[in-house]
Amino acid sequence: MPVKLLNPNFPPLRVVLSVRPDAKAQYDLGYKYDTGSGVAQDYAQAMIWYRRAADQGYARAQYNLARMHALGHGVPANFAEAAIWYRRAAEQGFARAQYALACMYYEGRGLPQDYAAAVSWFRKAGEHGDAYAQNNLGAMLENGQGAPRDCEAA
Repeated sequence: MPVKLLNPNFPPLRVVLSVRPDAKAQYDLGYKYDTGSGVAQDYAQAMIWYRRAADQGYARAQYNLARMHALGHGVPANFAEAAIWYRRAAEQGFARAQYALACMYYEGRGLPQDYAAAVSWFRKAGEHGDAYAQNNLGAMLENGQGAPRDCEAA
């Protein structure tokens, strides 16, 4: 007799997660909706689940929520909102968020252009091994943007 893997009376994962919040599981569900992995791609649903995980302080969810605001996936593009969520993830040491926040400061997207802040965040991301951040930091130091010119450190 074949084994029945799923109980038809068992509630769907999204129902369980809305009652018993688990930030990682909520993030995972958001990621599935975001990428269309195993479910129909649905940016609006991805936003809902990323936001629930992000509100619990889950850095990956905060980063992906910021990315969706920046790209306009599931919501109109909003760089100011993206910057808020990138900062929350960046402050937890999430290197991709640190890099993204540094780029926003460098370009003046969603917040005032601030080369010194860009240098600071590129440095933090670079210390976590982000090669793009290391490259951008080197270029900024070589050109004296946001910090005194320092070709040796660049």
